[in-house]
Amino acid sequence: MILASSRELPELTLSPHKRATLHVTWTRARVNTRSCAWIHRWTASDGRTWLTIGRETGGYVFRFRRFADFHWSPRHRVLTCHIRPRTQMSTVRHLLLDQVLPAISSGEHGSGLHASAVVVGGEAVAFAGKTGLGKSTLAASFAAAGFPALTDDCLIVKEAGERFLAVPAYSSLRLWNDSATALGADLGRRHRVAAYSQKIRVNRSTSKIPFSGDPAPLRCVYLLETRAASRTLLIEPVSERDAFIALVRLAFRLDPYDRVHLANEMDRLARLSQVVSVRLLRVPRRLENLSSVQEAVLRDLQNRPARSMRAAG
Repeated sequence: MILASSRELPELTLSPHKRATLHVTWTRARVNTRSCAWIHRWTASDGRTWLTIGRETGGYVFRFRRFADFHWSPRHRVLTCHIRPRTQMSTVRHLLLDQVLPAISSGEHGSGLHASAVVVGGEAVAFAGKTGLGKSTLAASFAAAGFPALTDDCLIVKEAGERFLAVPAYSSLRLWNDSATALGADLGRRHRVAAYSQKIRVNRSTSKIPFSGDPAPLRCVYLLETRAASRTLLIEPVSERDAFIALVRLAFRLDPYDRVHLANEMDRLARLSQVVSVRLLRVPRRLENLSSVQEAVLRDLQNRPARSMRAAG
């Protein structure tokens, strides 16, 4: 996805000689939602509505409370950012890059999963799960150990023949300060992701963390579970049926009522659960255990050969 924007997007890499596939425009005017049918809602940890997605003739509206609205026109390939008063641009860019674009990309370029991924031995290893389970922290711990980070929080999975490729996002990891400190890596100057969040953004230009810009065959998806009271680290296989159900629950979904897209997504995730190894990774929720979790995952990958690639009928 190549963006053309009249405002600077410093988190992204300039590609002046490539043709834009999506145009981003900016305005302070309010978006017109009179004909909008609100179809989907995400809630924050405090129970309040964080994001509402609406459908209208020719497009969709993303409404973030207090901060901004985004209008997406698939036909014209235009995404308009309607910035609310007193909203900082860093916050708008975060919403654009880390929430709106993943939802759009998921439907167009494959299946988008709530997962972070790294490259191990030329193959992608993903850590999937709900918000707050430590996906980014675990991926960052691998990257700090020399395994390049591929994507953070949204993994786009694309079919290529009889295998699946993990497509890299822009070079960025978003971490809490205590997680960043626990890594012990040179992360450079710390910049907050957005005005409303204490998370910091780690990228290629400000840190020594390695990032990969090339797609990689998806080797394994670890379904992350954490238990604060548990000291047990557990890795175990997941059946194809349970893997499929978990992947469906973890998928980004722009329009839950688009039957054609849903049917295609179900088929793709069913094939993914057959071709790619999906395993449960249950870890204690303590930062001092990062190295032991990393060792356990690497040992698990070494002891278990990649699942044979086969066509899913």
